[in-house]
Parts: sequence; C-alpha cells; structure tokens
Amino acid sequence: MANEDASRVLEMGNSYVFNLDFSDLMVDIGEEIKVDVEDDNTLVISYQNLLQNSPLNWQSKKFDLPKNVDTDDISAVFMHRLLLVSVKKLNRPKQTKIIKVTMA
Repeated sequence: MANEDASRVLEMGNSYVFNLDFSDLMVDIGEEIKVDVEDDNTLVISYQNLLQNSPLNWQSKKFDLPKNVDTDDISAVFMHRLLLVSVKKLNRPKQTKIIKVTMA
C-alpha cells in the first residue's frame, strides 16, 4: 500500500471495521488478497500487486485485534478498490471482579 494513511480502523456498535485502500495498486480479489488471523489476536491482510507479477512480491499488513472480538465471526468485502474487513465484537456484558481485602 502506498502509505499508512491507506488504512483505517473504525469502531462500530457491534464490530470493528478495517478499511484498506488499494487504489494505488493493481490488486484483484481471489488469489491476490488473503485475510488471516494469527494467534487469535492479529489480523493479517496479505496482498500481491499484479503489476509486479512475481510470487515473491507478497506484502502484508498486520493489526492487533482488541480482546473483545469474535475471531470466528469475520467477513471481508472488496469493492471500489477498498477492502473492508469486519470483525464482530463479543457479545458479553462487562463483569465486575470483587477483590477481598484482608487484614495484614
């Protein structure tokens, strides 16, 4: 991708949306763009510029995922030279942890 401004992360009501702009590259969907999750906490988007038609020219961008996401509920859409990857938030209420105070 051309620069760091080519990607953004937006927090929506029930998901995080990773928005990557591919307008400076010749990339198409399929074998040229891959979306993976590593170790349940890193979103990896790999892509190949078709103008550099070599299997060794794969590049990737990594995002640390927040702890409150469901890595089993991820979708990706490529349209108008933009890749939108949506990662759903876990639907669990905040829990309060009570710490017992003891006398020393």
